[in-house]
Amino acid sequence: EEDIEKATRLVLSWLMTMTSSGYRPLRHCAALACFEVVVGCCQLCLNATKELDQATKLAAVRKYNGASLVESVSAQLAAVEKIIQIFFDGVFV
Repeated sequence: EEDIEKATRLVLSWLMTMTSSGYRPLRHCAALACFEVVVGCCQLCLNATKELDQATKLAAVRKYNGASLVESVSAQLAAVEKIIQIFFDGVFV
C-alpha cells in the first residue's frame, strides 16, 4: 500500500507540473487528466457523504460503536476534499 501511495504522489505531482508546460498539447492533456482525477474525487466524496449519512443514522439507532464508523468516514471525506483542493489550487487557479 505504501508503494501505491508513493506512485500516486509521483504521478500526481508529475501531472500538476505538466499543466504548466510551454508545449500546449501537453499542457492541455495534463489539465484534462487532472480534471478527471478531480471528477473521480468528487464521485468519492458523493459516495462518502452517502455512507456518512447512513453511518450517522445507524449510530443514532443502535447507539453503540457508531461513533468510530462516523469518524472513519468523516476522515476519509476530509482526505478526499483535501486532494480536490490541492488539485484545484495547483492546476486550475
